[in-house]
Amino acid sequence: MGISFWFFADSDIGAKRKNNQDSILFLSGQESDRQLGLAVVADGMGGLADGEMASQMVIAGFEQWWYQQMPDCISENMPWKAISDSIDHCIWQINEQICDYSEQKGAAMGTTLTLAFLLDKQVLIKNIGDSRGYFVREHELSQFTRDDSYQQQFRDVGYSEQDLQEQGIAQNILTKCLGGTRNITADSQMLWLHHDILLCSDGVYQYIAPEHLADFLQAMTLDSENQYRKKIKTEIYHNGAGDNWSYIYIKKME
Repeated sequence: MGISFWFFADSDIGAKRKNNQDSILFLSGQESDRQLGLAVVADGMGGLADGEMASQMVIAGFEQWWYQQMPDCISENMPWKAISDSIDHCIWQINEQICDYSEQKGAAMGTTLTLAFLLDKQVLIKNIGDSRGYFVREHELSQFTRDDSYQQQFRDVGYSEQDLQEQGIAQNILTKCLGGTRNITADSQMLWLHHDILLCSDGVYQYIAPEHLADFLQAMTLDSENQYRKKIKTEIYHNGAGDNWSYIYIKKME
Protein backbone atom coordinates (compact mmCIF):
# COMPACT_ATOMS: atom_id res chain seq x y z
CA MET A 1 0.00 0.00 0.00
CA GLY A 2 1.40 3.42 -0.96
CA ILE A 3 1.47 6.58 1.09
CA SER A 4 -1.67 8.73 1.20
CA PHE A 5 -1.75 12.47 1.76
CA TRP A 6 -4.00 15.51 2.10
CA PHE A 7 -3.62 18.93 0.51
CA PHE A 8 -4.20 22.09 2.54
CA ALA A 9 -3.84 25.39 0.67
CA ASP A 10 -4.50 29.13 0.72
CA SER A 11 -3.81 32.14 -1.51
CA ASP A 12 -4.34 35.79 -0.63
CA ILE A 13 -3.80 39.24 -2.15
CA GLY A 14 -2.02 40.56 0.96
CA ALA A 15 -2.33 44.06 2.41
CA LYS A 16 -0.55 46.20 -0.18
CA ARG A 17 -1.16 44.79 -3.67
CA LYS A 18 -3.94 45.70 -6.11
CA ASN A 19 -4.40 42.16 -7.40
CA ASN A 20 -3.25 38.64 -6.62
CA GLN A 21 -0.54 37.59 -9.08
CA ASP A 22 -0.02 34.26 -7.30
CA SER A 23 -1.74 31.16 -8.66
CA ILE A 24 -1.89 27.65 -7.21
CA LEU A 25 -3.00 24.21 -8.36
CA PHE A 26 -3.38 20.94 -6.47
CA LEU A 27 -4.81 17.75 -7.93
CA SER A 28 -5.04 14.20 -6.63
CA GLY A 29 -5.82 10.86 -8.23
CA GLN A 30 -5.45 7.12 -7.89
CA GLU A 31 -3.31 4.64 -9.86
CA SER A 32 -4.00 1.03 -8.84
CA ASP A 33 -3.69 1.21 -5.03
CA ARG A 34 -1.39 4.24 -5.08
CA GLN A 35 -2.35 7.88 -4.61
CA LEU A 36 -0.73 10.39 -6.90
CA GLY A 37 -0.79 14.16 -6.74
CA LEU A 38 0.37 17.39 -8.32
CA ALA A 39 0.97 20.67 -6.50
CA VAL A 40 2.04 23.91 -8.22
CA VAL A 41 2.77 27.39 -6.86
CA ALA A 42 3.40 30.23 -9.35
CA ASP A 43 4.21 33.82 -8.33
CA GLY A 44 3.65 36.17 -11.26
CA MET A 45 5.62 39.32 -12.00
CA GLY A 46 4.71 42.23 -14.27
CA GLY A 47 2.44 45.25 -14.42
CA LEU A 48 -0.95 44.62 -12.85
CA ALA A 49 -2.69 41.93 -14.93
CA ASP A 50 0.50 40.78 -16.70
CA GLY A 51 1.97 38.89 -13.74
CA GLU A 52 -1.41 37.38 -13.00
CA MET A 53 -1.66 36.22 -16.62
CA ALA A 54 1.80 34.61 -16.48
CA SER A 55 1.06 32.61 -13.32
CA GLN A 56 -2.35 31.56 -14.66
CA MET A 57 -0.67 30.25 -17.83
CA VAL A 58 1.38 27.95 -15.60
CA ILE A 59 -1.72 26.64 -13.86
CA ALA A 60 -3.67 26.16 -17.09
CA GLY A 61 -0.72 24.37 -18.68
CA PHE A 62 -0.27 21.90 -15.84
CA GLU A 63 -3.97 21.27 -15.39
CA GLN A 64 -4.06 20.26 -19.05
CA TRP A 65 -0.92 18.15 -18.57
CA TRP A 66 -2.47 16.29 -15.64
CA TYR A 67 -5.48 15.15 -17.62
CA GLN A 68 -3.93 14.68 -21.07
CA GLN A 69 -0.26 13.67 -20.71
CA MET A 70 0.21 12.37 -17.17
CA PRO A 71 -1.85 9.15 -17.51
CA ASP A 72 0.37 7.92 -20.35
CA CYS A 73 3.52 8.76 -18.36
CA ILE A 74 2.65 6.63 -15.33
CA SER A 75 1.94 3.61 -17.55
CA GLU A 76 5.53 3.64 -18.90
CA ASN A 77 8.13 1.03 -17.85
CA MET A 78 10.25 3.88 -16.41
CA PRO A 79 7.49 6.20 -15.16
CA TRP A 80 9.67 8.70 -13.31
CA LYS A 81 11.81 9.46 -16.37
CA ALA A 82 8.69 9.77 -18.51
CA ILE A 83 7.04 12.05 -15.94
CA SER A 84 10.12 14.26 -15.55
CA ASP A 85 10.67 14.59 -19.30
CA SER A 86 6.99 15.34 -19.87
CA ILE A 87 6.92 18.00 -17.14
CA ASP A 88 10.05 19.60 -18.61
CA HIS A 89 8.35 19.75 -22.00
CA CYS A 90 5.27 21.32 -20.42
CA ILE A 91 7.50 23.94 -18.75
CA TRP A 92 9.10 24.69 -22.12
CA GLN A 93 5.68 25.10 -23.76
CA ILE A 94 4.41 27.41 -21.01
CA ASN A 95 7.58 29.48 -21.17
CA GLU A 96 7.14 29.88 -24.94
CA GLN A 97 3.54 31.02 -24.39
CA ILE A 98 4.59 33.61 -21.81
CA CYS A 99 7.43 34.91 -24.00
CA ASP A 100 5.14 35.13 -27.05
CA TYR A 101 2.44 36.96 -25.08
CA SER A 102 5.00 39.33 -23.58
CA GLU A 103 6.43 40.19 -27.00
CA GLN A 104 2.96 40.76 -28.47
CA LYS A 105 2.03 43.13 -25.63
CA GLY A 106 5.43 44.81 -25.50
CA ALA A 107 5.46 44.34 -21.72
CA ALA A 108 7.82 42.35 -19.51
CA MET A 109 6.15 39.58 -17.53
CA GLY A 110 7.16 36.37 -15.85
CA THR A 111 6.48 33.94 -13.05
CA THR A 112 8.17 31.60 -10.63
CA LEU A 113 7.33 27.91 -10.56
CA THR A 114 7.58 25.43 -7.72
CA LEU A 115 6.07 22.03 -8.48
CA ALA A 116 5.75 18.68 -6.72
CA PHE A 117 4.54 15.49 -8.39
CA LEU A 118 3.83 12.71 -5.91
CA LEU A 119 3.57 9.00 -6.65
CA ASP A 120 3.70 6.33 -3.98
CA LYS A 121 6.62 7.13 -1.62
CA GLN A 122 8.50 9.54 -3.87
CA VAL A 123 8.13 13.13 -5.04
CA LEU A 124 9.58 14.89 -8.08
CA ILE A 125 10.40 18.57 -7.56
CA LYS A 126 10.80 21.23 -10.27
CA ASN A 127 11.74 24.78 -9.34
CA ILE A 128 12.37 28.11 -11.12
CA GLY A 129 12.62 31.41 -9.23
CA ASP A 130 12.28 32.10 -5.51
CA SER A 131 9.10 30.30 -4.56
CA ARG A 132 10.22 27.52 -2.24
CA GLY A 133 9.79 23.92 -1.17
CA TYR A 134 10.29 22.83 2.45
CA PHE A 135 10.10 19.68 4.49
CA VAL A 136 7.95 20.25 7.58
CA ARG A 137 9.11 18.23 10.57
CA GLU A 138 9.26 18.56 14.36
CA HIS A 139 8.37 22.26 14.56
CA GLU A 140 10.79 23.40 11.85
CA LEU A 141 11.01 24.03 8.12
CA SER A 142 13.90 22.60 6.12
CA GLN A 143 14.27 24.16 2.66
CA PHE A 144 15.09 21.72 -0.16
CA THR A 145 14.82 24.10 -3.13
CA ARG A 146 17.41 26.71 -4.08
CA ASP A 147 16.36 30.29 -4.86
CA ASP A 148 17.21 31.64 -8.31
CA SER A 149 18.07 35.10 -6.97
CA TYR A 150 20.95 37.53 -6.57
CA GLN A 151 20.75 37.10 -2.80
CA GLN A 152 21.25 33.35 -3.19
CA GLN A 153 24.32 33.90 -5.37
CA PHE A 154 25.87 35.99 -2.59
CA ARG A 155 24.94 33.35 0.00
CA ASP A 156 26.70 30.75 -2.13
CA VAL A 157 30.01 32.65 -1.81
CA GLY A 158 29.71 33.05 1.95
CA TYR A 159 27.67 36.19 2.61
CA SER A 160 25.61 36.04 5.82
CA GLU A 161 22.06 37.37 6.13
CA GLN A 162 23.49 40.35 8.03
CA ASP A 163 25.94 41.00 5.17
CA LEU A 164 23.09 41.00 2.68
CA GLN A 165 21.08 43.48 4.75
CA GLU A 166 24.02 45.79 5.38
CA GLN A 167 24.89 45.94 1.68
CA GLY A 168 21.27 46.42 0.63
CA ILE A 169 21.12 43.43 -1.70
CA ALA A 170 17.43 43.15 -2.59
CA GLN A 171 15.72 39.84 -1.92
CA ASN A 172 13.30 39.90 -4.84
CA ILE A 173 15.73 40.25 -7.77
CA LEU A 174 15.57 36.95 -9.65
CA THR A 175 18.23 35.39 -11.84
CA LYS A 176 15.74 33.04 -13.50
CA CYS A 177 11.98 32.95 -14.09
CA LEU A 178 9.52 31.68 -16.66
CA GLY A 179 9.16 34.39 -19.30
CA GLY A 180 12.61 35.84 -18.65
CA THR A 181 14.30 34.03 -21.54
CA ARG A 182 13.37 31.39 -24.08
CA ASN A 183 16.22 29.18 -22.89
CA ILE A 184 14.95 27.98 -19.51
CA THR A 185 15.67 24.89 -17.42
CA ALA A 186 14.06 24.02 -14.11
CA ASP A 187 16.06 22.73 -11.16
CA SER A 188 14.97 19.12 -10.66
CA GLN A 189 15.29 16.61 -7.83
CA MET A 190 13.77 13.35 -6.63
CA LEU A 191 12.96 13.05 -2.94
CA TRP A 192 11.53 10.41 -0.64
CA LEU A 193 8.26 11.44 0.98
CA HIS A 194 9.47 10.89 4.54
CA HIS A 195 8.02 14.18 5.83
CA ASP A 196 5.21 16.63 5.10
CA ILE A 197 5.96 19.13 2.32
CA LEU A 198 5.25 22.85 1.98
CA LEU A 199 5.35 24.78 -1.30
CA CYS A 200 4.98 28.55 -0.98
CA SER A 201 5.59 31.93 -2.58
CA ASP A 202 7.91 34.51 -1.02
CA GLY A 203 4.93 36.34 0.44
CA VAL A 204 4.68 33.50 2.96
CA TYR A 205 8.27 32.98 4.10
CA GLN A 206 9.03 36.70 4.26
CA TYR A 207 6.12 37.48 6.60
CA ILE A 208 5.84 34.64 9.11
CA ALA A 209 8.37 33.07 11.45
CA PRO A 210 9.27 29.59 10.16
CA GLU A 211 8.80 27.90 13.52
CA HIS A 212 5.30 29.42 13.88
CA LEU A 213 4.36 28.36 10.35
CA ALA A 214 5.61 24.82 11.00
CA ASP A 215 3.58 24.58 14.21
CA PHE A 216 0.39 25.85 12.55
CA LEU A 217 0.77 23.50 9.59
CA GLN A 218 1.49 20.41 11.67
CA ALA A 219 -1.57 21.10 13.81
CA MET A 220 -3.84 21.07 10.75
CA THR A 221 -6.40 18.30 10.37
CA LEU A 222 -9.49 18.07 8.22
CA ASP A 223 -11.50 19.34 11.21
CA SER A 224 -9.13 22.15 12.24
CA GLU A 225 -8.00 23.39 8.80
CA ASN A 226 -9.98 26.65 8.89
CA GLN A 227 -8.76 27.46 12.39
CA TYR A 228 -5.09 27.16 11.48
CA ARG A 229 -5.48 28.79 8.08
CA LYS A 230 -6.81 31.82 9.98
CA LYS A 231 -3.84 31.72 12.38
CA ILE A 232 -1.39 31.73 9.45
CA LYS A 233 -3.25 34.59 7.76
CA THR A 234 -3.42 36.60 10.99
CA GLU A 235 0.33 36.34 11.59
CA ILE A 236 1.22 37.22 7.99
CA TYR A 237 -1.00 40.31 8.21
CA HIS A 238 0.40 41.19 11.64
CA ASN A 239 3.85 41.28 10.02
CA GLY A 240 2.72 43.53 7.18
CA ALA A 241 1.51 41.15 4.42
CA GLY A 242 3.48 43.22 1.93
CA ASP A 243 3.03 40.81 -0.96
CA ASN A 244 0.59 38.28 -2.37
CA TRP A 245 1.02 35.01 -0.50
CA SER A 246 0.18 31.42 -1.32
CA TYR A 247 1.00 27.97 -0.01
CA ILE A 248 0.17 24.32 -0.54
CA TYR A 249 0.79 21.99 2.40
CA ILE A 250 1.06 18.28 1.61
CA LYS A 251 0.37 16.32 4.79
CA LYS A 252 1.06 12.60 4.96
CA MET A 253 -1.72 10.44 6.33
CA GLU A 254 -0.65 8.07 9.08
